This record gives sequence, structure tokens and C-alpha cells, in this order.
Amino acid sequence: MFVVIAGEPRPDLRAHVTAMASALRGATGKLGIWCDEQRGLAAVGIARGIQPEDVFDTQPYVDDRLCFVADGMVDDRAALATTLGIPTPQLASMSDTELLYRAYQCYGEDLPHVVYGHYSFVALHRDTGRIVLSGAHINSHPIYYAERGGTFVAASQMGAMLAHPAIPRRPNLTALSLLVAPKAVQGVTSIDNVSLLPAATSLTRSPGVPITTHRWWNPEDISPIRYADERQYVEYAVQLFERSVARALSAANGVNATCSGGLDSSLITAFAARQLHARGQRFTAYISVIEEGLKGEFRPNWDHDESHLVRDLAELYGNVDLVIVRPRGRCFLDIMPQIHAFCHTAVRNTSNHLWVDTMAQATLAQGKCVLLFGGMGNAITSLEGRSVRSILFTEGRWRKAMQLARRDGSLGGQPAWKALGMELRFRLGDLFLPRPKPKERVGAYLFRPAYKQQIQSLLDERVTPMRGREGQVQFAMPRGKFCAADGFALWGLEDRDPIADRRLIEASLAFPMEAHMAGGRSRGLAREMGAGIVPDSIRLRRNRGAQSPETASIIQLHAGRYRTALEALRSSPACNEIFDFDAAAKTMDRVAAGQGNLTDAYILERLIDAGSLIKEMGF
Repeated sequence: MFVVIAGEPRPDLRAHVTAMASALRGATGKLGIWCDEQRGLAAVGIARGIQPEDVFDTQPYVDDRLCFVADGMVDDRAALATTLGIPTPQLASMSDTELLYRAYQCYGEDLPHVVYGHYSFVALHRDTGRIVLSGAHINSHPIYYAERGGTFVAASQMGAMLAHPAIPRRPNLTALSLLVAPKAVQGVTSIDNVSLLPAATSLTRSPGVPITTHRWWNPEDISPIRYADERQYVEYAVQLFERSVARALSAANGVNATCSGGLDSSLITAFAARQLHARGQRFTAYISVIEEGLKGEFRPNWDHDESHLVRDLAELYGNVDLVIVRPRGRCFLDIMPQIHAFCHTAVRNTSNHLWVDTMAQATLAQGKCVLLFGGMGNAITSLEGRSVRSILFTEGRWRKAMQLARRDGSLGGQPAWKALGMELRFRLGDLFLPRPKPKERVGAYLFRPAYKQQIQSLLDERVTPMRGREGQVQFAMPRGKFCAADGFALWGLEDRDPIADRRLIEASLAFPMEAHMAGGRSRGLAREMGAGIVPDSIRLRRNRGAQSPETASIIQLHAGRYRTALEALRSSPACNEIFDFDAAAKTMDRVAAGQGNLTDAYILERLIDAGSLIKEMGF
């Protein structure tokens, strides 16, 4: 992780960068501080202490013209070392940050495009005062930045940013209130005037020149991959996935995994189990289920309890310890103070953080600090048949779309022509009909009329859903939004998604649409990747797993605490200008009476979360 300051020469520069460094949480590596008071440049670097090679990390890496800091890991250390001419014995005692430093000396600003991995970095050019920041392709290792009064500050964690005297702890009222709508804005944070560098983006700052940003990764430009046999697509995807899982398992003290019983997390757990079994190692797979006695909201074709499916997987491999996670009488209010104190943000998926907190604490208790999860499967390996048919329609390949629809077992008896007729209707509507006026966002009724009028243009603003290949790219590209807790700042835990591997993403986008219907099934690529590896009870299922379906029931159980938290926000002047607490109280009454739904529960928790953060900052 890192901290960077660039501004006018000043005597207290070292004191400021040291204060910021002391606010970095979770890392166990050796802290390094570098200052060039004459040029007004300073940097701090510290390895997270997760990778086996982190013990060799001595950042910042400094030479006559450059100071370099980074956070994250390189995909293929050996291949990069060979390219850079680094001997194997020397590589054995070299950290990933030093490898990236050597690579930056070779490739300069093209580094993130050339070198695959999950990392972010900052390069300070001592001779010119120029600074280059580059974010990871999925924002797995964020960079926060701000410029105030001629001083530029950047850091891996928000807490470090707030430790600088030029960065006041002032809430971004617009961003926080929009979470209740809900709407998350790219690039902004919960803190006013502090930005989050979007995924796959580089930023350049030079003295006397405005800051510029550009995307260094554009998946839409990927060359197509074509094979004669659909099995070749599956084999290539498996090859990439095996390598991605192997890299994700690289941790000094081992890893654990989340496994919902869904296809994506089960693929990760199964591939990890096979690789760890070959090493004679065990690991824990966590699954969240509803607390006994609580009620989950019913949705057709969504399962509340998938633990029996994960048991099938655990029985297939002898080195998976299944642990069932329940709320155990807790609610989001129990972890909200820690999220605010250590991450300085409000979150969108409030209820998810409750069970992730339990998994994180259990993983840390085992001495581990890596948790695997599958967050991007629906966009990469598990593309649904409906999405495939939509893309084929856009490409004008109607005959192929009909062939795949006839083979698709997920249609549940629906005639292929009817499914394609719906796609045709949507496609013609996109081409010839005016877009309907967007519906009001579900939480917008909780805003006071005057405030709602102020932000109406933002509420109406939508990311236009694209169809065809552009839609797939849009879905696959994370937007770098701020509304999730930083797991490393909060728990000292790193979450890794092997499906978010850049090579795997690029391959998925390069494959023809029929590759995603391998075996004649919706989500066919992932299903065929799991053949013989994931139990068929998981691999071939059509139902999905419901995430936190009991959230409304949890709020009902803790209704008194939620009412108190909601009432406390009335003392905040800013919250009173933004939120309609009488409308919120009616929603609270509905949920407390057992008549509320998941949407009611989610917007209540978001209001309390965002409002409490605003109030804690004194507004």
C-alpha cells in the first residue's frame, strides 16, 4: 500500500506523510518513507504482508529520476522476470513491487497494459515533478486522490487521505444521499473533494498542467478467438481459470472461500480444492443461510438455503471444511460503526456486509487473510442464454440464435420462437421506439421535495443499457464505485475473485456467443468448465440463490434499535434538509409489523447508514 504527496516545498512534509502512513490499516510489511523536501515530493510504501515474497518488499523504490510505490500482485512473476532479464535466483528474493518498478523502467506508462495482474501503482518522476497513477483493471486495489491548495495527495486507503491536514472530513452529501435512491456515482467518494480513480484508468499530473486521465484497457478492441470445436473454448477457459485460481491461492498463510452453492463460487471452490489437495492442504468454505426462526422473502426460482449443495461439493473433495454462517442475533447496525471508522464510507449492499464480516473474522482467527469469492461470473463465464441471444440478434445472426434457442434446456418448455420473439421485440423497440421515461427510483420518496428537486437530474440519469457485444463489455467492466467497504482497511482481509482475471475476461469477450452456450445450455461455458469437477446438482441447476432474503425479518427483530438510529438522525441539520423522516418512519412501521419487503429493508438500512455517516462528521 502507499501514500504520495506532491506540492510546494515545505518543512512539515515528512510529518504529513508520516501521519498519513500511520493511518494505513492491515498491512504487516516494513514501512518505508521517502522525502524530497526541496521538490515537495514524498512517498510511503508498505507491503500488505500477504504474498510469500512480501518479506522482501522494501518500497519505495528510488533512483536518480524515479520514486515508485505499488499495491497488489503480478500474475506471472517468472515470465515477467525472463522478459526483464532478471535471473531466477534473484527473482526468488524479489517482491512484486520491485518487479513492477523494474517493469516501469522498461515500459513506462504502458506498464499496466503490458503486465497482467491485480495491482495499482504511483510513479513520481523526481526530475520533472510529474506523477503517474494507475488503477487495477477491476479496482481491486483502489487509489484515492485529491488536490487542494496546490498540494496533490493520493493513498491506498481513505483513512490515510483524511490524516492529511489539507483534506477535511467533510461528507459528500450528494453522493451519500443518492445511495438511498439507490444510485452510485463513478469516481466520487463519501468524502467531499476526494476522488476514487476508476478501474483500468491512469492519471497524470505535471506541475502547472491540469490533471488528465485516460483508460489504459479497452476490452472492446480485443481480437476475436475462433475454434472449430466448441470444446476448445471450454478447454481454453479452463486453462486460464486454473492459472487464475493458482495465483489467487498464493498467500503466505493460506486462503478460505465463500461458496453460496451457485455455479461461479462453486467453480472457484472446486478448482481451489483440487489444487490444494495436491499440496496436502485444507481450507474452509463458508455459506450464508437464513437464521432459524426468521422469514425470507419468497421469489420464484430463488433458493433460500443452498447448504445441501455445498455439502455435495465438500463431500466430493476431502479437504473442504464447510462452515454455515448465520446472523446469530446480529444486524447491520452492529458492524456499521466499524465500517464508518475504518473505511469512512457508506455501503450499498448493507446486509451482505453482515455475513461477510462473520466470514472475515473466522478466516482471521485461522491466521489467514485471503478470502476467495466469485463476483463477476455472470458477466464473464456464466453469461445467460438470453444475453447470448440478444447479442446474436444485434450481430444479425438470427439463424444461429434460433439454433441455440432450440438447444437451450433453460427455456423450461417455452418454444424457441417465443423466446426469440421477445428478443426481436426488444431489438426493434431499441431501434424505432422512443425510450420510455425512467421510473422513479425506489428510494426517491425518502427525499424532501426541495432536495429532490435539486438532484432530480441525477436521479433521472441512467446508464443506458447497451445490447449486443457492447452490452457484454459494459457489463464486464467494473465502474469503480465507492459504495463498498474496503475489506483490507476493515478486517485486514484481501478478497480475490479468480473469475476477474484479465486474461479470462478478455477471452470471454473474444469468444463467439455460441461458446457461452456450450452443451446447449444457458451459462453453458461455466457449466462445461465444471464437468466432472463440480457436482451436477450445482452444475446443472436452474434456480439461483437468494442473498440475504431475511433482511426485512432481521430489521423487524431489531425494530427498536432501528427506530432509535433513525430518530437520532433528526438532530443532523444536513440530514433534515435531505431526508423525509416521516416517510421513513412509515416504512419502518411497515417493516416492524412484518409487512415490509426486501426493498423497504434495503432503503431503510441505506438511509440509516448514509445519514449516520453524515451526522458523525458533524453535519
